[in-house]
Amino acid sequence: MVRLLCGALIMSLGAALLPGWHVNAQQAVNLLENPSFEGDYEVRCSFPGGKPWIAVPCEGPVPSRPWQSVMMAQGWSAWWQPPNEDPTAKDFYTTYPNYCGQLAPHDCVAWHMPEYRDTRSALQDPPRIRSGENSQKYFTFWSVHQGGVYQVVEGVRPGMTLRFSVYMHAWSATKVNSLEPNPHFSFGQTGMHMKIGIDPTGGTDPWSKDVIWSPEKDVYDKFERYDVQAIARSTKVTVFTHSRPENPMKHNDIYLDDAELIVVAGGGASSPVVVNPPPAMVAVEGKPAASNGGRISHIVKPGDTLFALALQYSVPVDEIMALNGLKPDSRIELGRELIIALPAPKPPAPAASTSGNPFVSTGNPGSGRGTICVQTFMDNDVNGLRLVGELPLAVSGLHFSVLNSQEEIVADRVLDTTGETCFPDLPATTYRVMAEPPTGYLATQQHRWSISLPSDAVVAVQFGVQLDPTAQNRFPIELVAIPAGLLLGGAVIGTASWLRRRRRDAWM
Repeated sequence: MVRLLCGALIMSLGAALLPGWHVNAQQAVNLLENPSFEGDYEVRCSFPGGKPWIAVPCEGPVPSRPWQSVMMAQGWSAWWQPPNEDPTAKDFYTTYPNYCGQLAPHDCVAWHMPEYRDTRSALQDPPRIRSGENSQKYFTFWSVHQGGVYQVVEGVRPGMTLRFSVYMHAWSATKVNSLEPNPHFSFGQTGMHMKIGIDPTGGTDPWSKDVIWSPEKDVYDKFERYDVQAIARSTKVTVFTHSRPENPMKHNDIYLDDAELIVVAGGGASSPVVVNPPPAMVAVEGKPAASNGGRISHIVKPGDTLFALALQYSVPVDEIMALNGLKPDSRIELGRELIIALPAPKPPAPAASTSGNPFVSTGNPGSGRGTICVQTFMDNDVNGLRLVGELPLAVSGLHFSVLNSQEEIVADRVLDTTGETCFPDLPATTYRVMAEPPTGYLATQQHRWSISLPSDAVVAVQFGVQLDPTAQNRFPIELVAIPAGLLLGGAVIGTASWLRRRRRDAWM
């Protein structure tokens, strides 16, 4: 302890006496607040009318208001592209529309503001936490977004070369066979546009030309490090993360953990700094960890999770659990030896690892084709979800179209008397399905979906509608025409009879 105090004192004196040495001393110091996104998360507030992501104290004066969908780790802030919520605007469908209505162009995609949450409060299987007890996540449902997180760091000096890094990954998936997607695997997303950046001037505008961005790379289902460097032009800098999914999947999630901002000595590149290096393999039975067919085990250390171990060793979580007799709610004690792999032949993985999971190969090549089915139902409570008692809609005039990723129509159908149809034998890829309700009905949900079709799978889409209330107040023209015709016909017949009686009376 005394050595540490003396060392800190010497570093402080050196920083004060030798300005050039000050940069070197800070080289390994993480300048970020709460870099691992730990702790209890805070609801953020903002002033309406301005940039919604510029946070203000929630206990501040009116008109500050909370964004209940934005819960952030201390020290971090959210940013996003605000969607257009005015469907009466002329440019609605070209300026990030929050809804694709019946008049929307065929390539319309709904934009939503992401929800920001901590991972710990709603643990998934597997928990997407790289180290510690928490991580930051944000997500949208059945929509796309452009957004991320940022932090302003003060106390730097102009001319310093800084490197920002963060571990990040995405989970992007949709329903298959009417079931929730497997939480271990993403499927079908064509691009997430994930990257990180530094604004060397300390600004908070993610669209500023001052922001220096890293190259884009999309990483799914496993944490991977992103890096970017910039030279400070002010006494503060701002670090950003960025994502923009292309397809409105059921789940478009981003997870962040273990961020770092350090001063790079000499203004040049240096070797990467690993915040939390993955645990090393432990060789057992005298065989190295990399040997094929050898037994591999792992001694549990602080920060280890089953998900992190599965990613490190490229072994399914289910297999690790089966080899060690663990359940999804099991706790792994520090110092325990976990079996990662056994000598060949390996025991078969439990059925739960592949049953109902189209993303895991079962050893069969598959047909490479699948089926998309659409069913329309009367949405009695107008909540967009099909509940028990809500029946299929058997009415003519329903129009369904299926487009491929090149926006080419591969299937197009207008139904006569049934509200359900299937499009079989489609190549396994990503499609966009569009549904148009019949005359006299309105959609109760989005009626354009991005569908990821795995091989040999059936993807079902439920389309809710309600009666158009405005149509109920109008008499159909054919109903008005019938009594009018009857009255006119009766008048003609009556006039002819009256004339015949007049002629007969005149002859008499």
